[in-house]
Amino acid sequence: MKTIHHSPVEKVIELFVSIISGCPDVKTINNRLVPDRLAAAAWCQRQFAEQSQVSEVLHRITPETLLQLEDVFQELFARQSLSRRHSPAEWLVVDVDMTGLVVSPTSKSYEGAAFGFMQKDKGKGYKLSCPYIGDPFAEVLGGLFDPGSAHCSTKLAELLLLIEKRVGSPPGSLEAYRNRIQQWESKADTLERRSLQREQEASKAYKPQRKNLLEQRADKLHNRAKLLRDEVSQALHMANAFQSIRDRNPFRGILIRGDAGFGAIENIILLSELKYDFLLKGYSPHTAALLAKEVPSKQWLEFTPVVSVAELGPVNLPGCPYPLRVVLGKTKTAKLGVEQYFHLITTIPKRMKDARTLLRFYNARQTIEAFIKTGKNVLNFKHFRVRNFYGIQFTLVLSLLAHNFMSWARRDIFAGTPLAKIGIREFVEQAMRVPARADIHMSPLRSQIIEVFTC
Repeated sequence: MKTIHHSPVEKVIELFVSIISGCPDVKTINNRLVPDRLAAAAWCQRQFAEQSQVSEVLHRITPETLLQLEDVFQELFARQSLSRRHSPAEWLVVDVDMTGLVVSPTSKSYEGAAFGFMQKDKGKGYKLSCPYIGDPFAEVLGGLFDPGSAHCSTKLAELLLLIEKRVGSPPGSLEAYRNRIQQWESKADTLERRSLQREQEASKAYKPQRKNLLEQRADKLHNRAKLLRDEVSQALHMANAFQSIRDRNPFRGILIRGDAGFGAIENIILLSELKYDFLLKGYSPHTAALLAKEVPSKQWLEFTPVVSVAELGPVNLPGCPYPLRVVLGKTKTAKLGVEQYFHLITTIPKRMKDARTLLRFYNARQTIEAFIKTGKNVLNFKHFRVRNFYGIQFTLVLSLLAHNFMSWARRDIFAGTPLAKIGIREFVEQAMRVPARADIHMSPLRSQIIEVFTC
């Protein structure tokens, strides 16, 4: 893009500053940032650009621009992150979650928006998936942006790649994962052979009814083989991506914690074969209810007045070839005598966390839910500054980077002051909106932001 008074990079930095200043949209820049020459000077600019110029940059975002922003995110995370310095011998607990970002169901101007399940109801919009490390680090590792029809159960592999890129990989090989891919290939070969046999039988059939039946069966087998081939291709691509990262990555203990959306059997198998430790809520309450039928009443332990837990030990869940520890839970409902069941699936041994402690540890994933709530209400995830798909994705990733910047600023810039312990909302509404005076000192963190963006 041609530079007149402000370069494209300066406008991106201005957008970044608008996010940490709590601007809900681009037009607020004219009232809050443009008149503030001291704020512009703090970011090495004479004056911030008008909002129309910032908006123009967002309308010209391309996939290449997103890759450049990803490089910026990775470089800053490598320099500043405390979670990367966490002891490799101890678990680094990474929470994963997906949230919906809703637009009007009648709108046709939001590029790529689609209908899907949005928190409580079906709606139109987008999905944002994030891996997050809670206290004491409070760092988000990035995000995946998808149309609203995406489901979190299909995004785990991509999230794991992002996690390994940021903080390291769990110790272990990909042998089990590659063996399963080979089994899929063998199954696809078998389906194709059966399809060919049905075609040959159809060509020799005399009765038209018999011939049509055999041709339909051949088509079904061929389609199943094609779908399986596609899955094999995707799995091989993911396996190669994991191998590429692990060849150069340090090893560390990583524990993945997620809700029922990530608790499908396919994800349980994936985590097991990639050698992750994990704690997930099972996807199917029906499975939990079936398991509960075998549990005697004396085995249930009270967790709260309405929640009880029961230790089941290693269980072979339907469809899973690996025995895993399962802790069953039941919750009393408003209807007398009616209870709802859930189950936690984990690699954490009982000697480390008993059933009650494990449920308490699972509930600690509220930190990522608090992060998402803060992102929507303070960093304005849900207020789109543009309507093109890549532009929305760009601003969301920039917002995630802004969250980390504020976490790092509390540690580095405000160390030893009351601001070091405030939350993101208080940081934006109090620390970023106070009168200031000119100061030629440039904090290392702020200079790194400018340096990395301008490289």
